[in-house]
Amino acid sequence: MKPISDEYFNRIVELSKTNISKRYAASILHNEGFSNSVEAARSVIRSHTLANGSASRFNKDRIINWSSELPQPDKSEFAIKTIDCEKGIGCLFDIHLPFHDLNTINAFIERGNEYDVIILQEVFDFYGLSKFDKTRIIRPAQEQETFFQFMDYFRNKLPDHRIIFQHGNHDERYKLYLYRHAQAIADMQGLSFGEIMAFDDFGIELLPEKNLLKYRKLHIGHGHELGIRGAAISPARTFYLKTGGNYIGGHVHKIDEYIERNINDEIKGAWSVGCACDLHPLFMPVNKWNNGYAIIKPYKEELFHVDNVKLF
Repeated sequence: MKPISDEYFNRIVELSKTNISKRYAASILHNEGFSNSVEAARSVIRSHTLANGSASRFNKDRIINWSSELPQPDKSEFAIKTIDCEKGIGCLFDIHLPFHDLNTINAFIERGNEYDVIILQEVFDFYGLSKFDKTRIIRPAQEQETFFQFMDYFRNKLPDHRIIFQHGNHDERYKLYLYRHAQAIADMQGLSFGEIMAFDDFGIELLPEKNLLKYRKLHIGHGHELGIRGAAISPARTFYLKTGGNYIGGHVHKIDEYIERNINDEIKGAWSVGCACDLHPLFMPVNKWNNGYAIIKPYKEELFHVDNVKLF
């Protein structure tokens, strides 16, 4: 191989210390004009790092020890946030604005003195952002205004409660739509979910997508983070089989409970909470959904009690 210039060699030495791959370094060298092609630059790097397996034809001071480390992984943003409260937690799931059910919402609010933390899940439907066929026009701006009215009413009734928003799969339609159709502006200030929906104005804490909450020994999720699309027979048992522990969620719009005791006399359970939306949507007017909500109360030191409320 024809000897390279000192400038070329020194540039390779610089790149060797940055922990980039040799292939990437070769493309940099080509773009900077040190070689006529990426493959030519790669051949030079391989020779000076003895990667071609041949004996060195260079002096020791022309042999490069390429810095190589295992690359850092792209870490998951999944987390479990522990919450604490004195009275208990009120769970209002699957509201699906603007297809909400007034009776369920008002029944939940009427028991507001029994809990001091509220978890809202799948508040939005985002009908207009879905990929499914549509039979009517419901724009996101309409859902936004409906949400503002909903929260004005909610905060008027329960002004001091802590509210945590936990994403459902329908809530995630907003972000997915942005990244599918407007990726170039998806991360601009003012377009985030919490900003668009004025969460700060209503004192709402936003939990990252697919993250869980934990109260005492009970995990709280929506259900879609478990990879569940439907559970025709026993959604609570499906939740339990997916988690292996205490779990409460919504997603399937069915009220259900599953309790199991193991050989160590440990009792664990899972709960599927009813929805706070219309039971006869046009896309599936005949179904086995139930309206309801849940109230989780503290019991003794680390235990809890779930009141999985059914509305008829």
